[in-house]
Amino acid sequence: MGNQAEFFEDGGDDHDILEQESQDAQVGSNDHPVGHTNGHTNGDTNGDTNGDTNGMETSLDTKEKGRGNADLQAILPNGADYDGGAEDEEEGADAGAKNTKDDEDGADADAQSKNPPSGGGSGGIGIGVAKKKKKNKSKSKSKRGLTAPTGFEEFYVDAPVTPAEHEEEKGLYHNSLTFAERIQTAIQRYWTKRNLNPERKDVFDKYMAYGGIDAGPKQFAGGLDAKTLSNSNAAEIATRTAIHFVPIGRGEPDDPNYVVDFEDCAQGFFSSRLPSVFDLLTQQRIKSYTAIIRNFLNYILHHDVCPEYNDQIQAARRVCDQADRELWDIAQADDLLPGDFHRACAEIFGGTYQGLYVGDQEWAEGVSGGRGMKPEIARQTFHIALTAQASEETFKKYHSQSKDKSICVTSVLDTNLEVTELIPPSEDTLALYKGPAAKDLKPVGKLRAKTWRNPFSYPDDLTEEEEAAEASGETGTMEHFEFWVEQDLLQHCFVGMKLETKVHRTSFGVDYLDAITGVWCSFLRVLPNELVIGWRDPGPRLPMREKPGGGGEGGGLEEGEGVGKVEELD
Repeated sequence: MGNQAEFFEDGGDDHDILEQESQDAQVGSNDHPVGHTNGHTNGDTNGDTNGDTNGMETSLDTKEKGRGNADLQAILPNGADYDGGAEDEEEGADAGAKNTKDDEDGADADAQSKNPPSGGGSGGIGIGVAKKKKKNKSKSKSKRGLTAPTGFEEFYVDAPVTPAEHEEEKGLYHNSLTFAERIQTAIQRYWTKRNLNPERKDVFDKYMAYGGIDAGPKQFAGGLDAKTLSNSNAAEIATRTAIHFVPIGRGEPDDPNYVVDFEDCAQGFFSSRLPSVFDLLTQQRIKSYTAIIRNFLNYILHHDVCPEYNDQIQAARRVCDQADRELWDIAQADDLLPGDFHRACAEIFGGTYQGLYVGDQEWAEGVSGGRGMKPEIARQTFHIALTAQASEETFKKYHSQSKDKSICVTSVLDTNLEVTELIPPSEDTLALYKGPAAKDLKPVGKLRAKTWRNPFSYPDDLTEEEEAAEASGETGTMEHFEFWVEQDLLQHCFVGMKLETKVHRTSFGVDYLDAITGVWCSFLRVLPNELVIGWRDPGPRLPMREKPGGGGEGGGLEEGEGVGKVEELD
């Protein structure tokens, strides 16, 4: 009835009663305390929803209006008549006026919600709006510097030296300064111009320590205050915050212990130091390690730090390129060595891999056979390789000894080998392995090697004459070997590769590798630098205080003996 009252304008006493009830209901709803509190919500509802409703009501079609007029006529008193035509002409204007009023009420409610009263008023409750807490947003990678160039990108090059930088560096790297002073300045400036993550820092610090550069914080220097920072240029700040230093006198012409040699240091670091302390199982990781040293050497050349050693630096850069290839080949070959043929020989004639096959065990169902080889596969692998690579003499000797069952291993040599030649399988060998008898077997080629003295091994107990003869190469103890190796393993071997292994020599003249305990680069160099990393010269010994009678079974010290003066006791 409240909604229907809106259609009335004048209809007698009953009409006035209905209209008054509708207005009271509307006023009551507007004066509700919640309406005062939530002014924004009611304002939107009155201004938008009621306005839309009124607009819909005034747009009813004629059929709906007629049905509504008939219903209304039925409840009017006798004699009262509803003039629908006149009412319709005026209700549009009334609805428009009401929409305008609702819009104004909505705006007032919005204003009231934005500026709520601090306390309660008549018929209302004052509620304050709490301020939202600001969330701590983490800085983006760009603001933290994580996306900035590191200086180690693949095609990164240093920017050309400006005239101002050139004049500055002329003083920093002047030839009147010692090499130790110049290289120390270059290392410290390089450290500040590169974005070194913890892994790169670790590699660079170990390279510096291997090369005789002390790496560590400067002791007893303290921090830099704001005044010092404001009064210092970039070079002075870099010097005061540096962690790499060249000990005084090291590397100078009159130093009997150290000589400057960039190439030897690079060879020693990549061949012996780096493989012993870092993971070299992926090509990407190997390239990242060599890139750090190559980047430093490029910096020295670019800024003309020590032109008298440029030839050595160029040679050291070539060592970095060589280490890229050989270290990755070693990582792949290490997983394949000694090869299927040599594991087959160990299974048949004895060795480390004999009896290691577990594929025929009940508990090993569904797993690989391990490092060993199934006896049937081992015999097949050996016979096909013997047919493909053995000389006629070796072939006849094997068949002769196999008939009388005299085949045996005559000697086992713990030796070190250097690869001298790689011979891939011939066309005839490849054709043999394509036949049905060699199904699923890998074709073998030849690897030739010679004995080599391993600097990591314990020295032999030789006389002075034997040591001199060995140093001059006149001993004649060098031996040469030929091994049959699978083609997929040969492609990861290279001339000069160093091996530490056991060689089994059979009675019919075939040698096989048993256990590989070490693989190194062709440029393996072991320097005394590794022994003196972290070395500190001992300080002066304190004078000794002796007890009466010497304090030992041998009695006291004779007069004049001992390190310090013996104090006389009362």
